[in-house]
Order: sequence, then structure tokens, then C-alpha cells
Amino acid sequence: RMPDRPALKLLLALQLDLASCLGFLSRQTSVLPPADHAGVGNTTLTWYTQTLDHFAYDEARTFQQRVFSNADHWRGPGAPILFYCGNEANVELYVNSTGLMWESAASLGALLIWAEHRYYGASLPFGTGPEHAKGSKYRLSSKYGSSSRVGPGPYSGPMSKSGPGAAVGPAAPVDSAAPRHPISGWQTNASLLKWLTAEQALADYAEIIYRLRRELGAAESPVVAVGGSYGGMLAAWLRLHYPSSVAGALAASAPVLAFDGLPRPAAAAPAYSPFDGRRYWAVVSRDASAAAGADPRCAGQVRDAWPHLFALAKSAGGRSAVASAFRLCTPLDTGGEEALAALLLNAWDTLAMGNFPYASNYLIYQQTEDPTVLLPPWPMRAACAAFVAAAESTPPGKPAGPPSGTPWAGPPSGTPSAGPPSGTSSAGPPFGTPAVGPPSGSSAAAPPPGTPPPPP
Repeated sequence: RMPDRPALKLLLALQLDLASCLGFLSRQTSVLPPADHAGVGNTTLTWYTQTLDHFAYDEARTFQQRVFSNADHWRGPGAPILFYCGNEANVELYVNSTGLMWESAASLGALLIWAEHRYYGASLPFGTGPEHAKGSKYRLSSKYGSSSRVGPGPYSGPMSKSGPGAAVGPAAPVDSAAPRHPISGWQTNASLLKWLTAEQALADYAEIIYRLRRELGAAESPVVAVGGSYGGMLAAWLRLHYPSSVAGALAASAPVLAFDGLPRPAAAAPAYSPFDGRRYWAVVSRDASAAAGADPRCAGQVRDAWPHLFALAKSAGGRSAVASAFRLCTPLDTGGEEALAALLLNAWDTLAMGNFPYASNYLIYQQTEDPTVLLPPWPMRAACAAFVAAAESTPPGKPAGPPSGTPWAGPPSGTPSAGPPSGTSSAGPPFGTPAVGPPSGSSAAAPPPGTPPPPP
């Protein structure tokens, strides 16, 4: 039996939100900051010859790792160095988005460094090398030699005596042992991915910092590690594991304790509760609520859509309709709805993480590779408005959230406030508030305590 119209309406609304979130549009290769912000165009790019395995004596291979720098305000040896620990993405995103570093450079007289995480962006041990990097306009260099200025960029400000585009250090020969040609299928080859670890990444950053300070004669320059999310975890761990490398770390939104089974010190018991992944999804759900400025019907109607998706997937005709509605590349097989639901859940996840009060491509460039594709200001509110409009346009009898115009009921009686006023950051709704996503793939009800969180 073909699915009923309300179910398809809700599914198409999900599809619309997903497409707008991930930006399935034309693809380009440049990463650009807003016209009035400093970014990649104001940096010098260096290809650093990095050690492939820092912990094995029988592995001598190296690879080329990207390091971006800006010395426009650096006061020279003794002045601070702000070192960004690259995340799991193209480091250019963080060069363009880490405003705190750019804003602090002049007052601190700081050198700015962004190091790309191994296996991401163009720092691929077994992928395309620097000379083949997609969209690359940089010449190959090694260590801190033969650096190339990316361009003057739109940013202007007082320049230090180092001058714009000054190379960071003396030239060094390119290491002939560096993997220079791509190996087909490296992305799924476990034997080639075994060096993709946080421990190796931390050692990368410690080595770069050591070499940088030595070649600049800046042994007395304090280095502060900077990072956010996973990059923040790396910044904190860099200070813990390599205290001689960094004097401190600024770790923003860094879930360093977010690991299942991680024991809590007895002294910290009052301050820390056991890790529960549902707390994160409660924060995502809050962004889809009136408490965060979204349509009060949004979260409930999103929850109502999940059972329809799973019900349709039980029949061949329903799976065909779902595959058509979402324009899947291949037919939806039995059980494939779980992966599809995870993809849709990721759309809401991305909207929440990118729920900035201004238009931004920070979280979607990895998918679009087009700097002109932006999420709108408050994208969760915009997505909720589109979703509710699509859901409300279905005929009577549809399973929906609260009736149009029904005020948001707020958290359960007796629970604390859901958080600060609309537009401010929040820790999310009270623990136990149902998440937007589908629990365990089949029911719209909140999972009981102890149930693993839904797939990210």
C-alpha cells in the first residue's frame, strides 16, 4: 500500500531540511571567510614534513602536513604564540572562524599558527599529496622553509617588523621518504588508518611547536593551545601530555569527560554525573523549542514523523516511496531505514551546532565545498518554520504535534527553568526531556534511563 499523504508530507519536510542543511548544490574548492574578516587570505602556508608514526622505531615514513601562520602582529622571540589544534576537518575552516585568535593578535603581539589534523583537509599521509591537492595554489615546501603567502586578503591592520608573508624559518630539503602518491582505497584500509589517533595528532602538534620555537629562536615564547570541540579536547590533552610544549590551553566546548565508562574521582562526584549521551540530544531538542525561539510545535511534530518513516520501511512499496522522497542513490533495503534516520538526525544535529545568530557556512562547507552556500541566521528556527508549515498543510487526520496556536507547555511541573532567554546559550532542557531524534530506531517515545543514545 502506498503511504498516506500526511506521512509523505512530513518526510518531504525532513528532506527539505536535510537538503538545506547539507547544501546539495554546486561544488567549488575555495574556502573563504566573510569579506570583512581575516582568514586564509591573510596567512602564510607551510608544508611541514611530519613523522608518520611517533612511537615506532621501525617506521621511518613521513607525510606533508599543512600549517597556516600569521606574523603580522608578532613582536618576535619572547612574545606569545597562539597555536590552534586542528579538528577533524579542513583546517581552513578554523583559520576563517577562530575570531578570538585574530582579535587577540594585536594586543598580545602574538604569532598565530593553525596546524591541520592528520588525515584531514590536504594533510593526507596516503591521499593526494600537496602538489595534487584539490584547488591548491601553493607550492611545495618542507618544514618551515619556502613558505608561500596565500594572499593579502581583505583584512588590514598594523604590520609588525616581520612584514606580511614573512617565511617562518629557513628552508629545509623535502623529505624523500614522504608518501607522495595516493594509495587507492586508503580511506577504508585499516592498515593505513592505524595512525589516525589522537595520540599521534598530539605528537604532531608537539613536534611542530618544538621545531617552530627552535627555528625562530623563540624558546622563551609561551605557547597557548587553542581549540574547540574535538580540537579543544586536543588542546587540553596537549597541555596534559606535553606540558613543556604549551604554557596553557583554551579548550572551548571540549567534552574531555564524554566517554562511556569513564570513572569519576570520588572528590569530583558532586560536580560530575555519569556520562549520558542523551544530555546532548536534549540540548538539540531545546533548540527546536519555544525556549530557544523556534516554533513551539516543531519538536513534537518532528517526533511524530519518525514512526511514519519506520512504518513505511516495513513494506516494499513504502521503502520505494521513501527512497523516491529522499532521492536516494540506491533502493532502500530492509533495515536501511536505520541509516537514513541517522542521516536525518544528523541534519538536526548540524542545525543545532550551527544555530548562530548570523549566516554561516562553518558547519556545512565540508559537505557543500561551496563558500556561497550558507545556513541562515538561527537555522534551527528557519528549519522548524519550514517543517511546521509543511506539516500543517497536510489534510485533517494527520498525526501532528500540538494544535496550531497552542502555547508551549514548558518543562514538567517542578523542574528547573529550561534555560536562559531566547538567543543565549543553554545547557538544554531538564534531564529526561525527550529528544528530537528517534530513540533506538523505532519509537518516538523517550528511551528509559540506561538506553544507549541514538546514532549521531
